[in-house]
Amino acid sequence: MPTSLRLVVYFDATSGKEYRYLTNRTDVNALTIALLYKWRWQIERFFWWIKRHLQFKHLYSQCEKGVVIQLYAGLIAFLLIKLYSAKNAKAEFRRMQVDLVLFLERHLFGLVSLEDILSYLRLLGFTGRFG
Repeated sequence: MPTSLRLVVYFDATSGKEYRYLTNRTDVNALTIALLYKWRWQIERFFWWIKRHLQFKHLYSQCEKGVVIQLYAGLIAFLLIKLYSAKNAKAEFRRMQVDLVLFLERHLFGLVSLEDILSYLRLLGFTGRFG
């Protein structure tokens, strides 16, 4: 399929280097194209961090709100695990940390019955009431 391409040349005054970008975007000015390429690796590293630390294999939604909800849920779970790990750094809790991480990873976005959750909390020694 034939397409028109555009060569964008950008000179970075701070480093003294000239960059050349070949793009099919004709609706965006040259400076914006250069900045997008400059920030590309920061964006790639951000998505790498999300996949690695929030355990996302793929996104479950096609819409923006669904993706944001998944990001928040993953970030909240990640921070709760970090907080739990920091508070319970004693040797006797280390195995429990691994079990909790595996449980959360397995059930974070899947369907879990209330009985599964309650039995796991009993296994952890939780004796309180809900609600």
